[in-house]
Amino acid sequence: MRVWALAIALLALASVSTSQDLAPGVVLLARTKAHMRDEIGQLPNYTCLETITRFHGSGGKLRPLDTVRLEIVYSDHHEWYGSPDDHNISGAEPSDFIGSGMVGNGVFASTLNNILNGARFEYKGEDSVNGRVLVRFDFLYPREPRGFEVSMIGGKGNVGEKGSVWLDPQTLDWIRLESHADDIPSWLPLAAQSTAIDFARMRIGDRNVLLAQQGDMQLTEANSTGNYDRYEFSHCRSFSTQSELRFDEEPATATAPAAPTAPTAPTAPTAPTPATPKPPLTIPANQEVTVQLTTPITNRDAVGELISGKVVGNILRKGVIVVRDGA
Repeated sequence: MRVWALAIALLALASVSTSQDLAPGVVLLARTKAHMRDEIGQLPNYTCLETITRFHGSGGKLRPLDTVRLEIVYSDHHEWYGSPDDHNISGAEPSDFIGSGMVGNGVFASTLNNILNGARFEYKGEDSVNGRVLVRFDFLYPREPRGFEVSMIGGKGNVGEKGSVWLDPQTLDWIRLESHADDIPSWLPLAAQSTAIDFARMRIGDRNVLLAQQGDMQLTEANSTGNYDRYEFSHCRSFSTQSELRFDEEPATATAPAAPTAPTAPTAPTAPTPATPKPPLTIPANQEVTVQLTTPITNRDAVGELISGKVVGNILRKGVIVVRDGA
């Protein structure tokens, strides 16, 4: 019995010794990854306005291109986009809303989720950032078919990612993330690509939510053409839905019994007259519609902003008005 007791005691001491000998960043990394997964799990409850200021140029000189504003929400491990104030947020790619130029997804949440779940981390110790003592981890996300994809004129392909994250050791919040394209395929006309994202707490309703505040994305093509996008997130708000199923029926209202009447001779039933269905009103293809703007459009307006206007003149289809004047 003493031998078994001694063996059990030695095993217990060995277990304690093993946990104490872990590298200083192992426990911290496990804690912050669990914490950040919880934060990402809350993101489907919030939507923000994404403003992208885009620049383009060559020879090291970038010129302003335009400003893009989109409504963005993160759900089911994807970012979804729509026009500001629109009720439909169903665009899978921000490129669906622009004609040309560089634009990317992932700054809001997807990059954070992918690196958190697929990268290898290395503890680098404390680091001072803007007067704050943070902890830095370097990471490597290998190139894989379902990883980071770059699509550009001349080719499309996946690249790896490497970079660093800085976190607050007290709150376990990620404060900044920097990522650079790695293991670029030789046939892809890409010289360099980088993304930097800053995170901070934001008060929404009765909660302090960790959200991306701003980001920078740069891409240099093999011919030295440069592209730079500045991402900013604002007007964040929460939303929820509520569904109700009811199977009960309203009780019938009690009515006084009808007074008896004298019997009458039976009559033949009258067949109901079927209602004549109205043909659907459709607008013919290639129909020209004159629209007068109700608000002016200037070069200060952003891509993605909704445009308001009214129809001038009735639109007829076989003599029937299908769109009224002023609609």
